Amino acid sequence: MSLLERLRQALQHDARFSAWQVASTRGRSTQRYDVFGVPEARRVVETETTEVRVHLQHEGGTHIGESSFVVDGTASLHGQLDAAFARARLVKNKAWTLPGPQAQLHVDASDARIIEGASEACDEIMSGIAAALSSSSSSSSSSAAVQCCAAEAFCDFRRVHLVNSLGLDRSREDTAAYVEYVLLARALSGAASDETETYQSTRARRLTQLGLLERVEADARAASLALTATVPGSGVVDVVLSEQGVDEIYDAFVAHASGAAAWEGWSKLQLGKPVVDDRLGDPLSLTSDPTVAGGLSSFAFDELGLSGLKVDVVSEGVFVGRPLDQRHACWLDQPASSSWGNVVIGSGASSAAELMTRAERELLHLTRFSQLSPHPTTGAFSGEIRLGTVVGGEGRSIRGGSITGNVFDAFRRARFSMERSVRGRLHGPRWLRLDAIALTGG
Repeated sequence: MSLLERLRQALQHDARFSAWQVASTRGRSTQRYDVFGVPEARRVVETETTEVRVHLQHEGGTHIGESSFVVDGTASLHGQLDAAFARARLVKNKAWTLPGPQAQLHVDASDARIIEGASEACDEIMSGIAAALSSSSSSSSSSAAVQCCAAEAFCDFRRVHLVNSLGLDRSREDTAAYVEYVLLARALSGAASDETETYQSTRARRLTQLGLLERVEADARAASLALTATVPGSGVVDVVLSEQGVDEIYDAFVAHASGAAAWEGWSKLQLGKPVVDDRLGDPLSLTSDPTVAGGLSSFAFDELGLSGLKVDVVSEGVFVGRPLDQRHACWLDQPASSSWGNVVIGSGASSAAELMTRAERELLHLTRFSQLSPHPTTGAFSGEIRLGTVVGGEGRSIRGGSITGNVFDAFRRARFSMERSVRGRLHGPRWLRLDAIALTGG
């Protein structure tokens, strides 16, 4: 009898708990590590974990105690359940219920090449980095030599089986390809110390979604440009964000649209109302979609067994819906819809060339930041510029200084490109223009 079945039987006969859940996860991670293009190590890590969540009622069911634990296979199951009961008695949260049985949805979140040939997939990733660098050097007139000094490739497979006290019994599989690398650029002339590094990491469900050729070529170009980049001056500028610049810029809207924000009372979004006031640019459209084929945040069901459903959040600038996971749906007394999935942003009507047209202010194209992550509640952002260019003239490269602002103000003047890209869980416009942004430079 499997451990999951033993736990299911034990919990079914344990009257102390008002509800319970057991999730069994089997994983396999195939890994390769390279140093200066030479394989340094390979390994395969197989894991099997079983996590138990238990609820018990307090005060006639208006509140519950909760506890969860990862099963220790060397210890008594009954002893671990006793300890979980003791911990849950010390907790008093507003009551919520686990989801019941639901229709089994198929969501494509795996890559057969990773499942069937993970070692070969890791080799393909490393070969892809080398090929992209070779292509970059042969097609570039750069005055720098770029090489990969360190790289890691992981190809992971996971199978999850989840059951609970209401009769839910679901299984799903997913894969992930992960790569991180450091590129070193050295000037072909000048001092030996003239060198810069560029670090990159990316994850995708499928090998083809890593986009290694384009990504490595862009990183090699960035490493070379950083050698001659200078600090920009201060002022108010227009900016076009792409690559790393767009990775997290929408996160404050996601945070305010969450069930947690509504329950805790700090969401500024109201149904039927604009998400930004006095809009002058393109309207924002935002969807949470865990059903995108091969999406990094795609899933058939979440950690509690709730199905992943597409939810329109912002439509043409107006807040229209809030994805609600099981816990917050119960607390807000609303139907559960879905945990957050992939963040899908609507396209604009402008081409990249149109967005890169300078108006009265200086225009910067910014692609690299130390971090550009708006505060989840206030929307304030401040990002140190790791690389960008001044649009027009000689296209001078810049590095250093920072841009600051607030997304709820900056998106009044936002313009989105019609060209699209996929970066992690974000599916959206490849280019984003924000006008009248404060720049602090040298």
